[in-house]
Amino acid sequence: MSVNFLDFAEIIIRRYALDLAAGAADPGFSWDDFPQMAMSYVRMQWVEGYGRSARTLSRYSVELTVRAEAVARDHFKAHVAQPGIFVYESADLPGQWVAHDLLTDTVTQGNSRHHAISMLGEALALRACGAGADNTNTRTE
Repeated sequence: MSVNFLDFAEIIIRRYALDLAAGAADPGFSWDDFPQMAMSYVRMQWVEGYGRSARTLSRYSVELTVRAEAVARDHFKAHVAQPGIFVYESADLPGQWVAHDLLTDTVTQGNSRHHAISMLGEALALRACGAGADNTNTRTE
């Protein structure tokens, strides 16, 4: 399956921002440092995680930096989640929180606000690498 690099990178950058917003950041973290950190994270996921070419990163470095800066600005303003991502307490399941990304229509739940955001990050990462795209592996009885 072919993976569009810019789509992959966008989702990885957003997932990284969600992880940081959920409390995974070091105490000295600043959103000003995010674009450079996001580029390193995308490189790690693309090259080391999926065995893809580092040349692709070089080719799109300017566009990726611009996207990472936009995500950093959005997160700096919102402090928790990007525009288009809603996080709320579930009305049906007591003690559960729901995170909903309107861009990809991905919905997750967690035991806390931060857990729901973290689970959304995981779901977006799986979506980026194409996991779950093939639903032909269903169990038959």
